[in-house]
Amino acid sequence: MYKQKSAGSIANSGFCSKFEITTNQFTMANIANQPEIWLPVLGYEANYEVSNLGRVRSNDRVLELRSGVFMTMQGRVLKLATKGKGYLYASLTKDLKQKTLRVHRLVAAAFWGPSGLQIDHLNGVKSDNRLCNIEYVTAYENTIRRKLPGKTSSYLGVHWASLVGKWRASIKSGKKCICIGYFTNEEEAAEAYKKVASELYGLDKAG
Repeated sequence: MYKQKSAGSIANSGFCSKFEITTNQFTMANIANQPEIWLPVLGYEANYEVSNLGRVRSNDRVLELRSGVFMTMQGRVLKLATKGKGYLYASLTKDLKQKTLRVHRLVAAAFWGPSGLQIDHLNGVKSDNRLCNIEYVTAYENTIRRKLPGKTSSYLGVHWASLVGKWRASIKSGKKCICIGYFTNEEEAAEAYKKVASELYGLDKAG
């Protein structure tokens, strides 16, 4: 059986360095040395788990054959499919019904809870579904970010606010997104984010 880490250890291993977030040369090899934490997939808790690195796996399960013999089927990491605009999908089965779901939504729901908000990939790579690279945003904010690819900060929690012409620092606390403030340069915004992250989580989430 797989060994699952508790949600309490997420904060220490769910985030990436500044380079890892901004690079567009993302491959599965980039995550090889990062700690991996698995949590149940919401709605499929008995059958599947999703990790902070954006992988999905099935759980070990016992099947009863027609002969009456019980057989243990070992869980495995699922092969993900790329569809539409470059997003990765996982095919999950429950009660003999199969659904194909976007992986970034599985990750966000498992680690932060479900939300009706959209999800932004901070480095622009839609197949990079690491927890540190995704963020709940409003539809409006997501649209603004798409229009300003050159204004995406290299720092976690920092984004360009086009309406005020400044860098905006924000952080998630539970299911809420807290605006820390607006700054003239991204380094100041990153320092403000770092301070608040330390107060909220007792660690440096800014990478």
